[in-house]
Amino acid sequence: MYCPKCGSEVDDDAKYCSTCGNDFSSNTQNQNIQTEKTSQNKRSPVITIIAVIGVLFAMVFVAAVCVSCASHSQAEDQIEEAGLLVESSAGRLSCLENLDYKNADLVTVHSEMAAARVEISEAYDIIDNIDHDSLRDDEIDQVYALKIMLDVCLDCVDLVDTDLCDLVVNCGKLEEDKGDRNAMKSDYQSIINNYESMLKKTDTINNKLDLIDVSQLPPSQKADIASLKCTFEGMHDSLSSQKNELESLVQKL
Repeated sequence: MYCPKCGSEVDDDAKYCSTCGNDFSSNTQNQNIQTEKTSQNKRSPVITIIAVIGVLFAMVFVAAVCVSCASHSQAEDQIEEAGLLVESSAGRLSCLENLDYKNADLVTVHSEMAAARVEISEAYDIIDNIDHDSLRDDEIDQVYALKIMLDVCLDCVDLVDTDLCDLVVNCGKLEEDKGDRNAMKSDYQSIINNYESMLKKTDTINNKLDLIDVSQLPPSQKADIASLKCTFEGMHDSLSSQKNELESLVQKL
């Protein structure tokens, strides 16, 4: 080999240069230090890249958590808003509870039903736009209960728009046919049929409400369900009582 300092040829295992006295062990140490520095410099970009990736993952995680929280908060607001609409529409239906159906003021009743139908439609739209993936189990139960309540409210509005209208029309025919015994019997039977149809539908509505498990629902929603049940049970009692009265009249004709 050759001396790195003076260039003189020396033995491969020599520790010193015989010409200039250069210490080869010192050169080897410097080379090792330089090699170590080079290795550290090579590792430094790798560590930096790993650190950057870690920071990016942390930022993505935090952003995902923030989005999830915002989505859940929005869902809570939507459930509350839909619940208020259900409560309002259920309140409008309460006018049917003790109604004298054959003498009903259809203008007033239809006005309430039209307003209820609008609220029901709005509540359906809100529920359809809820991010269900962000809901807790108890909130999923709340949404399920809201859907059933909306279904029964809509069923009731449809009942009024069809069966009640038919009943009132048939009652008008009865007034026109006074004095004609056979025609009156026919009119009475049509009215009784209207009552029976409405009774069946109120039974179906009540059965739907019974599907709701109220154990996990908040107090406000339990109260709304109880109010609806009271309305439909009252409707059933009134319809049944008025139907029985008509059947008694028919028997006397």
